[in-house]
Amino acid sequence: MQAVRQIKAVKNRQVVVQLPEDFPLTDRVEVIILPAPSLESEIVSAQQEPEELETLVIPNFLAMDLAQFTSDQRQAYERLRKAIQTGPRPNEPRTLGLFEGLIQITEDFDAPLTDEDLFWGNSTDESGISLEP
Repeated sequence: MQAVRQIKAVKNRQVVVQLPEDFPLTDRVEVIILPAPSLESEIVSAQQEPEELETLVIPNFLAMDLAQFTSDQRQAYERLRKAIQTGPRPNEPRTLGLFEGLIQITEDFDAPLTDEDLFWGNSTDESGISLEP
């Protein structure tokens, strides 16, 4: 079973979902629509549409309260804010490390997951139902 999770902007009471190229060819899909939590309480999907980034994510980032930031975090925030506001130049390669100083990655980031077989579906049938060990 393949699932797609996206947070989408509602425009004129409509939501448009673009299926990824590797999504199985089918003439029917199941759609479940739930109100999304506020952007402050959830990490936003990396598959956001560009206009959603401009209207939802970027304004929230630019309006962040820096009161609890360290001086290093403030410098990192200002560096990223400037990069966002100026935007990339035409044909400029992506700039790596823009979030350096604002986020931390745990030491065990690449370590195997505790339930790796369950994560990859190796312990479930084609409907996602757990199989007996």
